[in-house]
Amino acid sequence: MKFQNRHQAGLWLASILKKHSIPDDFLIFGLTRGGVVVAAAISETIGKKMYPLVVKKIARTSDPEFALGAIGPQNSVWWDEKTLSYLNISKKEKENLKNEVEKEVKSRQQLFGKDTPSVKGKIVIVVDDGVATGATAAAAAIFLRKRGAGKIVLATPVISSSAYQILTKYYSKIIYAISSKNLSSVGEFYNEFPQITDAEVLALLDKKYT
Repeated sequence: MKFQNRHQAGLWLASILKKHSIPDDFLIFGLTRGGVVVAAAISETIGKKMYPLVVKKIARTSDPEFALGAIGPQNSVWWDEKTLSYLNISKKEKENLKNEVEKEVKSRQQLFGKDTPSVKGKIVIVVDDGVATGATAAAAAIFLRKRGAGKIVLATPVISSSAYQILTKYYSKIIYAISSKNLSSVGEFYNEFPQITDAEVLALLDKKYT
């Protein structure tokens, strides 16, 4: 199974969400940047405002695609402790890597706005365009728990089986179309998977969904 693009994936997720008995006061958060495109399609279909959630992968510059962890707002950090131990990463390097990415998170929060609503006691749906390691989705859930969110649901078109196992600890429910044991790249499950620009994210955030 392949999705044509992120928008189509969002429409599919919207159709599944409609089948679940979710109270009307739930909130939708799209993980920047790709998850915002998927979340926008859900918002258009359901008629609810979508909010951005800035979460960034933590990785070494020598291997930027290999996630060691992830960080969201308010120093909400998740680490892959097994990988850190295997690579023998020192506490100092770990802190330096985190601090560098935290600057990017704060910068993107300024760019995409801070009009985040209160999530206290609310059902929150976190949307991404695909979950390979689970790092960013875990950091997102940690942030939302800090803010007092009630039930947190992850909605994603594709997820690796290993990430699913990790994230069941952080999410009440995980909604997905495809689960893969050998997920090396989320883009493999899309016919069109371009890089999303900041301008595209801002345009989607400016749209009226209600």
